[in-house]
Amino acid sequence: MSNGMIPQFPLFEQLYIQSSEDNISENQQIDLCKQIKGLDDEGHEILFLLIVCYYRIIEKGTDGNIPYFPKIGKLGYRFELQHFPTRLIGMIYKFIPLHYKKMEDEKNRWMDLQT
Repeated sequence: MSNGMIPQFPLFEQLYIQSSEDNISENQQIDLCKQIKGLDDEGHEILFLLIVCYYRIIEKGTDGNIPYFPKIGKLGYRFELQHFPTRLIGMIYKFIPLHYKKMEDEKNRWMDLQT
């Protein structure tokens, strides 16, 4: 994967390398869905990019449609994990704690500036 296919999105490559084809448990999937709901806007945008990049780069998707059968609601796209490839779920599973740490670090920096 590290052949420079996506140099402008190194996070994708990092998550791809760190993930595997192993399934996560049902409890982990439930927790993952809860954590996704708690992401900030930036986290949701990155998550969307991961999904689309996976489809286009790994599965060689070429159509202009949003992959994996999202439902479209008032707040945007809503995906169901059951439609994702196992490797993509693994990538998301690795991404969530990274982004939560980033959110926490930004919150702490903001609080430090306030004092």
